[in-house]
Amino acid sequence: MFDSGQLCFLAATLGLSPYTEGGFVIEIGTYTGSTAAFMGKVLQSLDRDTRVCSIDPFDAFRPDPLNPQGNYGAYQI
Repeated sequence: MFDSGQLCFLAATLGLSPYTEGGFVIEIGTYTGSTAAFMGKVLQSLDRDTRVCSIDPFDAFRPDPLNPQGNYGAYQI
């Protein structure tokens, strides 16, 4: 998990990055998805129509309630 300084840096990076309507932000290596959710909130506050996609090898860890090990249906909203 990032500390407050790192989150501020990440938010600034998102704000200064070139914007393409309908674009994507890709996060590779996610655990609970909190950083992806943070990036989504930052982009939403900037009125950017950008999707955040998190990629993680779910089978690399033992399953638990936050990581049901590759059960895609468990992650759908």
